[in-house]
Amino acid sequence: MKKIILIALIIFIFAINPVFAQKDYAREWEEVDSLLQQRLPQSAEKIIDDIYRETLAQNNVAQLVKAHLYRAYSLNSREEDSLVKRIAETEDAITKSSAPAGNILHSIAAEFYWNYYTQNRWRILNRTATETTPDDIRTWDLRRLVEKCVEHYSASLSEPETLQKTALEPLSAMLQKANGSEKYRPTLFDFLAFRAIEFYDQNDAGLTQPAERFSVNDPRYFARANDFSALSITTSDTLRSNSER
Repeated sequence: MKKIILIALIIFIFAINPVFAQKDYAREWEEVDSLLQQRLPQSAEKIIDDIYRETLAQNNVAQLVKAHLYRAYSLNSREEDSLVKRIAETEDAITKSSAPAGNILHSIAAEFYWNYYTQNRWRILNRTATETTPDDIRTWDLRRLVEKCVEHYSASLSEPETLQKTALEPLSAMLQKANGSEKYRPTLFDFLAFRAIEFYDQNDAGLTQPAERFSVNDPRYFARANDFSALSITTSDTLRSNSER
């Protein structure tokens, strides 16, 4: 939940950044919050859906992501299988979004997939790959879920030039800053990269190991940049090689 709150906060970067200064839908969000407080999620969703459609057409990044997150948590309040639906909606939103909104949504999707694993860990760890169905997350084994997380975290860092031009400084007053955070996480690229690193640092993300595990044990991997870039590196362990790039 803590990470999701941070992702929700990140949208305000765009709301106060002149490049993305667009309609803030303040009146609409006030009505949405009022309806949710009254426990009327279906009425709130009608307004949220209208905001989503408009902001998607306008490429209003801040409000597009905000509408998506509100939609996700409105579903969570009234549907038993909500996380599966949240994942499906996020995947759909990604197909309709471009950078930087799409990058943020990829990061959210990765977190949703991992949240699904943590909620169903006991069941998933007893499952084998032969029991899985490609299009049904409820049948996936751990390796399939980890691969999906890696896919989305990698995609969240695509178009790095755009992300590196999106500064986090306008949001500094709203975040709990750690020592050195301004130096090491000055842009949206840095923020999303550290979210990906947090995933790779988790022990469970490395529980699945292939028969031929990729390892950085060749002296050529530590050669000068020009020599290293000319190497042709092949491995069947695509999961580990992606996470170590």
